[in-house]
Amino acid sequence: MTLRQVSAAAILAASSAAVFAQQAYYRQGNGAGAGFAARAGAAAPAVAVSDIPYTNNVVENAGFEKGLDKDPRKGWMEREGEGAEVKIVSAPQGAPASELPPDGKKALKLAVKKPRKFSNKQLNGDYAAFVAVQPVAAGVTQIVKVKPGAKYALRYSWRGVDFYPTVTAAGPGRGQMNATVAIVWLDSTMRPIPKDKLEAAAYAFESNLAKATAAAMKDGSDGWKTFAYPAIPTPEEVVAKKKKIPSFPAAPKGAAFARIAIGLSSKSPTAKPELWIDKFEFSEVPPVPVPLPEAPAAAPAPAAK
Repeated sequence: MTLRQVSAAAILAASSAAVFAQQAYYRQGNGAGAGFAARAGAAAPAVAVSDIPYTNNVVENAGFEKGLDKDPRKGWMEREGEGAEVKIVSAPQGAPASELPPDGKKALKLAVKKPRKFSNKQLNGDYAAFVAVQPVAAGVTQIVKVKPGAKYALRYSWRGVDFYPTVTAAGPGRGQMNATVAIVWLDSTMRPIPKDKLEAAAYAFESNLAKATAAAMKDGSDGWKTFAYPAIPTPEEVVAKKKKIPSFPAAPKGAAFARIAIGLSSKSPTAKPELWIDKFEFSEVPPVPVPLPEAPAAAPAPAAK
C-alpha cells in the first residue's frame, strides 16, 4: 500500500487534525467526549472523512493489492454468477483522477458483462413476472474475527458506473440494480446469530447497513466517494455545525466472527453496472483511548505592516 505524493506540510496538517478527531470520536463513544468543541475551537482544520484514521482494522487485504483468495477466512473470496465478473484491477495509464484507486494501485471491480434476457411479459406485463427473474450477480466475501462487546466502525471507498434507480413501469426501461455491503455476526461455529438473539444495536447494524449502502450507491454519479457507517462528521462539522459524534455499534454476545459481503446485482435488459471498492476498513474501536491530544493551534495572524 502506498500513499499518494503530497507535500510534507499537507501530511502534517492532515495527520494532526485526523489524530485529534479520531481520539475525540473514541472518547465520545466511551462517554468522555465532553469539552471536545471547547478544546477544538475554531482552530480545528478541515479534514475529509476519508482522512480520519481508524486503527485495528480486522480486514485482511483491505486494499485488494494481494488479489482474491479461495478461503474467506484468509482474504476476499469471489462469488461470481453467470453474466457477471469479479476482478482486481488497476486503472489504465493516463486514466483521469476519478478512476484512480484511492489507496495503492489496485481495487475490486464487480461488473455485469452480459445483461439478463427478458420476455415480453416480464418487461411489458405484470411487475410480478419481472420480480421473479433472477438477477445477474457477483460479489466477494471475507470472514473476520471479532470480540463480543467490542465496538466496530466500517468505512470504504467506492465508485459506481452505469447505475440508475429502480424503474417499475412497464417498457424496455424496466430494471432494478443493487449494490450493498453487508455485515453478518457469526458464532464460534460460523453460523449466523439468530435475529431474535441479537441486541437491538447489533441487529440495527446488520439491517441498516445494507439499506444505507444501497441508498448511497444509487446516486448514479461517477468518481470515488467515501462511505462510513456510522456516518462520521469531520472535526469542522462537530465544531461549526454542532454535529453529534455517533456511538459505535458493538459485536453482540456470542459473536466470534463477522461475515463481510460486498455484492452487485442487476435486472436490466441493457445496463452493465460496475461497482468498484477500495480501502475497505472494518475496525475495532479501542475500549480505552489514548490521551486526547490538544487541538491544533490556530495559525498566528500576519504581522501588521
